[in-house]
Amino acid sequence: MAGEKDIELVLGLSKDDPDTKITFTKQAMAEYPQHLRGLTVQYLMSGDSEGKKKLDLLSNFRSELNFWCRDNCKGVYKIEELFEPEGMRVYFVEFDDAVAFERDHNTIVPPPMPSV
Repeated sequence: MAGEKDIELVLGLSKDDPDTKITFTKQAMAEYPQHLRGLTVQYLMSGDSEGKKKLDLLSNFRSELNFWCRDNCKGVYKIEELFEPEGMRVYFVEFDDAVAFERDHNTIVPPPMPSV
């Protein structure tokens, strides 16, 4: 995995247990299917019926990634909640989980981490 996939993202385990921290060390970005590429937040939030349909499809895409991670990852993972037009970012604690994810999904090189 290239250097742009190496990260150090430390997050609290949950709102109920913010003192327990998890350190994610790898990231991958699942490329959207062709019909979901290049969308903008403005388009998705426009209220237009086509935008709502695409928003539902993005939600389904995220669910599919979550099911795969739940069933295949040995360590902790996190699917980014922020929308990015390039694809959906997934963070991993275990290197092998990131490698398996990239093997089983179409992935692209993630752009720089979004600032929050």
